[in-house]
Amino acid sequence: MNEAILIDKGGDLIGLTEQTLLSSKGNLSRCLVIFPGRRPGHFLRKALAKSLGAAFAAPAYYSIDDWVEQTYRELGYSDIPLMDVDGVGLLYKLHQRKGMPGTAKKALPLDEFMPWGYRLLSDFEELKIEEIEPDALGRMQVLAEERLPPRIQVVLADLAGLYQNFYEKLEAKGCSTRSMRYQKVAQECGRLNLSSYHRILLAGFFALTKAEKKIFQALLTYDSTTLLLQDGPEISQLLRGLNLDLKRVTGKRKNPEVHYYKAPDAHGQVMRLNQTIRQSSDRDSQVVVLPESGTLFPVVRHTLPLLGKDWNISMGFPLFRTPIYGLLATLDRTMDSRTEGRYFLPDYLRLVLHPYIKNLYLNKASYPTRILFHTVEEVLGKKQRRFISLEEIENDEQMISETFRRLSGAGVKAIDEKVISQHLRRIHQVLLRSFEDLSNIGEFSEHLLELISLISLESPANRHPYTSRFIESLIGALGELRLSDIADESFADISGYFGMLESYVRGIRVPFPGTPLKGFQIMGSLETRNLGFDTVYFMDVNEGVIPASRKEDTLFPTAVREELELPTYRQREHMARYYFENLIASSQDVHIFYREDEGRGKSPLVERLIWEEQREANSLDLQNQNIVFFESVFSQKDPEPVRKDAAVIAKLANMSFSASKLDRYLKCPLQFYYEYVLELSGKAELSEQVEQMEIGSLVHHVLKNFFETKKNKPLKISARDHKAISDMCDKVFEETFGEDLGGSLYLIRSQAKVRLRDILDYHRAQYKGSVILDCERIYSVRLEIPGLGMVNIRGRMDRIDRKESETIILDYKTGTTAVIPSSKKFSLEERSEWHKTLRSVQLPLYLLLFLCEDPQSSVTDLNTGLMILGSRNIKEEYLFENGDDRQSLYNQYREAIFRLIREILDPEHEFNDTADPERYCRYCGCKVICGRQWVASSW
Repeated sequence: MNEAILIDKGGDLIGLTEQTLLSSKGNLSRCLVIFPGRRPGHFLRKALAKSLGAAFAAPAYYSIDDWVEQTYRELGYSDIPLMDVDGVGLLYKLHQRKGMPGTAKKALPLDEFMPWGYRLLSDFEELKIEEIEPDALGRMQVLAEERLPPRIQVVLADLAGLYQNFYEKLEAKGCSTRSMRYQKVAQECGRLNLSSYHRILLAGFFALTKAEKKIFQALLTYDSTTLLLQDGPEISQLLRGLNLDLKRVTGKRKNPEVHYYKAPDAHGQVMRLNQTIRQSSDRDSQVVVLPESGTLFPVVRHTLPLLGKDWNISMGFPLFRTPIYGLLATLDRTMDSRTEGRYFLPDYLRLVLHPYIKNLYLNKASYPTRILFHTVEEVLGKKQRRFISLEEIENDEQMISETFRRLSGAGVKAIDEKVISQHLRRIHQVLLRSFEDLSNIGEFSEHLLELISLISLESPANRHPYTSRFIESLIGALGELRLSDIADESFADISGYFGMLESYVRGIRVPFPGTPLKGFQIMGSLETRNLGFDTVYFMDVNEGVIPASRKEDTLFPTAVREELELPTYRQREHMARYYFENLIASSQDVHIFYREDEGRGKSPLVERLIWEEQREANSLDLQNQNIVFFESVFSQKDPEPVRKDAAVIAKLANMSFSASKLDRYLKCPLQFYYEYVLELSGKAELSEQVEQMEIGSLVHHVLKNFFETKKNKPLKISARDHKAISDMCDKVFEETFGEDLGGSLYLIRSQAKVRLRDILDYHRAQYKGSVILDCERIYSVRLEIPGLGMVNIRGRMDRIDRKESETIILDYKTGTTAVIPSSKKFSLEERSEWHKTLRSVQLPLYLLLFLCEDPQSSVTDLNTGLMILGSRNIKEEYLFENGDDRQSLYNQYREAIFRLIREILDPEHEFNDTADPERYCRYCGCKVICGRQWVASSW
């Protein structure tokens, strides 16, 4: 009579299996052991080797999947295993004839069908392995019609026919799925002759499908077969109907010591994990369990370096979360935003600056390509284009020559401009052009393979310890897709191909090897089945993670699943609880990490553990509850002043001073030092939206072009001028962004035209008869400052007008506010208040420059002002008001400019902090350097 041996919850199943094998006194090679998964077999072999201490003929050990596959072939079947993508392809072809279940026979395009197709395939496979016949769906509908909504009844009726046709087609094609093979083995297992095995062990199972139950019943006809189980919740369900004698074995350890850690995020968990691991010693029986794959790489990055070389990862990682697939997602976005043969520049730059692309080898080195694409970024960014063709980039002589210049400066002599151009064209061909005109999925897959192969063979990508595995998995997946039954299918546009690819890749996981078994183990939660460890670190034990909340992964509602006697989410929860509690009970020391915030809480499995601990202690207090938090210090020190060394003094001596530089110094000497002495600046990003500063530049450009046509004659604005400035606006926008202005650019151009018409109307009312003398005049003078010597000063004036008897220097401001000196508050003696009273030297500096170039002019006949174009009503603010003593004020402003320059050039005068950090540090790009990143606003 066969028996089932039930070891206590948390008992050593691997040890029990080992003892059972050794007690049989026979040849181990004539023993068969079947586990739910592959990992326990590796640990069994290790345990036997340790016990025997010598070479031995190992027993035959399999996962249930591997054993069924081998048995299927031994029964004489030689059909072709069906790839999932081919199964979805067949379902797609069948659905084209009959439509989607419950959708009034409406067929979906392939890219929309594929997510449904994978769910259909999964459901059909579950029906098959549970041995549910197609007509059972119809019978179930009749039985349940009073309880099911009409829509679900229609879906079930359609599914029954699709289900039957699907497997009939597969058999006719000579293909088989996993469930078909299970069903065949279950039906014909009795034909096997397993008498050569003197011991058959079925170890570690919890729940069985109907096909597996039939297989077990056939194996249990042999007297040599024994079922080895761990006790736990709902295990009695497995024993029902197997008609076995039950033998209990004591193997339970004392209750483990459980520690709980509540952290704000995954990195908080990992940092606390590291602290805990550092305090441990023997790591040969320790495991980190990761039910969420997203935590794997924080552990790899921060934890594995603590462990030396003795560690192993055993879990699958989603291919769609790998960096190499991230590149394809970026390519998808770039191709999708392409319009009329031109690429959206921010997307193009994001793609070519991806590490896998910008590090492609040129002349056996990666840095030339980096120099090339960073030059492309800089040159194209300055042109402010939004859409651009590959031909325009490739034919940009300035960009090619600048790349050559930079490579030559880096000592590269073997790469000339022709080589640079050819390299760029080759990358464009493989990366972009090959995807512009696709005929079918097969061609799409071939081009992706060409791209991935280029990265693998001609870049340093494979030097990363995991990239080669990710690339290998992706190449394998694309190879299968290229040869699949859907390879001849096509889509109307590129988004369809990438949508199909996403659905395909989402079901693929990159396997890690699972061996060696020595040292620290990192495992997925499913990989820990049947195993025990002295110390367990269980990460992400959160609600919705373990047990996983995936009720929506099936097309069958819970009521239908119950009627069909299919497993529901409740059975999944029971299984998760069973393996979780057995792993915890098998350990001596357990560390449970979870996140708790508004969006998530601890897992019900943790709640149960805590409740049991509180019940045993007869107290609500937990001894080992830890809250993980990051130590944050918000106190701020004032930044230290910077002294001027010889190099700084030399740099300042050759500096040309402008209004923007002096204004920067006036607000914050340290910021002046960082930006103009050290020349530090944030990387200029090409935004997907047109920035306000960019709009201002465009408006300036249009106004310059327009008023150039009005120079040296009395200003007169006519109706024709409105059309002229509108046409100029069109031309400037076309030169900057290209001909196709979609969406926000079209609206911005329309708004700009309205404002330009307003500006002309304002000039017609306020500047009639005035004479425009110059537009965007650049002044550069060398001026002697008393006590200092000769200094270079420069500036650019938007416009110089003669209005009545006065010469006016104008600067356009597309914002809504103006910053000019306060003549009533400014005092030369109150230097500490200049940032509040002087405010800006722009307008006084314009006067200084103008008078240097035209010393015959008198300041009494001059004024400078700002024309504020961004306010609701256009207005002007001037340096001098009516009644001011212009000469006196000018002398004071000029002396202030000279003093600022003297301070800057004074070797003993340090670069100090701003006098008003709450006003100026909030938006400063250097605030992190100064430790002022927390400054927000004044109270």
